[in-house]
Amino acid sequence: MSVNMSVNRVAILTQRDTPETPEGLGAAGKQFWAEAYAQPWVTSSNRTMVLLIARKLDERETIAAQYYQTPADQWRQQRTLKDIDRDIVAGLDQLLLTPNSRRRAGIETADADKDVLSPLELLMARKHRDITPEEYERQKNLGNSAGV
Repeated sequence: MSVNMSVNRVAILTQRDTPETPEGLGAAGKQFWAEAYAQPWVTSSNRTMVLLIARKLDERETIAAQYYQTPADQWRQQRTLKDIDRDIVAGLDQLLLTPNSRRRAGIETADADKDVLSPLELLMARKHRDITPEEYERQKNLGNSAGV
């Protein structure tokens, strides 16, 4: 008995322009805005989540810059920063901006420093059994995502 374990995927075409940076964002928020939209999978449909994370980063910068004299106030500040960090990490995870979240979603990014085999090189390596079938599939997917 053979079980077909194929994955159904749905592709949604979106507009690939970067939304204008909202006013009121600080330096950390603006930097995140630009870096988030530099990723091919982050589109204008993610605007709300990108904005929330950008604002959290600005809030973190503001709170971290403050100085509190009493130990109780310093503890509250550290607790608040940890809560903000947790919110930021959760948002990054939702936008697939962490290595683990990309891995779970099946997104494999190619390192520009590492060689990606051309389709011909890949077929020759497979023919001569220089690579395993698993490595062949992985390289083939890397080549497709790199536009080779």
